[in-house]
Formats: sequence, C-alpha cells, structure tokens
Amino acid sequence: MKDKAPTEYLDDDRRDYFRIEDDVMLRYLPIDASSAKENLVPEEFQEDLGFSLLRELQHIDQENNQHLRQIAELNRELETYLRNINRKIELVANALAKQANHSQPHDSQKISLSEGGIAFYSNEQHAAGDYLAIQLTLQPSNLTLVLFGQVVQCSPAEIKLGYDYSVSVSFIHLKDSDRQLIAKHIMQIQLKQRRRHSHD
Repeated sequence: MKDKAPTEYLDDDRRDYFRIEDDVMLRYLPIDASSAKENLVPEEFQEDLGFSLLRELQHIDQENNQHLRQIAELNRELETYLRNINRKIELVANALAKQANHSQPHDSQKISLSEGGIAFYSNEQHAAGDYLAIQLTLQPSNLTLVLFGQVVQCSPAEIKLGYDYSVSVSFIHLKDSDRQLIAKHIMQIQLKQRRRHSHD
C-alpha cells in the first residue's frame, strides 16, 4: 500500500491554499517565540552547506531577474547566454549541495505542504502553540528553506510508518521570497502529477 502523508490541516489552510503531498528532507528544532517571529536561523541550520550555498544563489537570482528581463527586451541572445551561465552555476551548486546533504542527519519523509503550513510525522510530541524552525530540502532541486511556524495540532499518528505523532504547523512571518519558492515548487509537483496521470 502506498504511504500517505499526514493531513491534519486547518480548515482555512485547505480553503485558501493549494496543498500537495511530497517527499522532502526534513529537520526541525523547537525554538522560542521571539526567534520564530524574528526568523532567526538556528546555528545548526546555518552550518548546512546546502542551505547557505543554494539559498545565497537563489537570492542572487531573485535580484537579477529584473535585469534579465530588461536585457531580454534589448538583446534576446545575450539574455539566453546569461541564463545558460546561471544554469551551469546552478548545476554545480546542486551537486555540491546534494553531496553535503548526504552527510547531514536529515530525515526523508512524506509531508503535506502548502503556502500556509506543513504537516509531518514525528516521534516527538509537541504542544499546540509551540514554535519550530523547520528546514526543508526540496527535491529534485535540492533547494533548502528554513521556515518558522507554530504547532496547530499534534495527534497520535494513524498510519504506522515508524512515527508516533502527526504534527500540523502553520507558518508565521513567512518571507515573500520563501512563499514564492513554495508556490513554485507546488506548481511543479502538480504539473508533474498531471503529466503522470495523462500517461496512465
């Protein structure tokens, strides 16, 4: 039987956001309220090469997108060349990040993800209202995000996949750049699923 992802989500999250089930590399740490509200990345996550390298490249890409659009209006060949250079750098960075991620104690598992929050399995019990820093490494891009959220619900896991609890978390103070990356990833997963269904 196919494994299922946790689905204990807020009703508002079901209505307001697209939600997907996905496989990701997941790490999380309990943090205090002020750290969560200020988006302070824990030192344990900052040491992760996959986070620091790909995240910085992503920021550079976001800064350059407007310039590339302006260049495209003037010189399409130059814009294509620059995007190809970006792609080469991205491939090298992905290879380095993948190697680094294999050496980190990540836990790969199924989750439910939307722009509003995440649900995942855990062997640790958390109280509603607890704050978490969550590190997600999305596949196949190996893009690593550090997100902050508040536990909405923690209940005994209904599906026995080696975990005791199903945890639902609502994101707080989500940066627009992270929201855009999550939305882009969700769209890519949905397109992939549609192509798979069209070939079935």
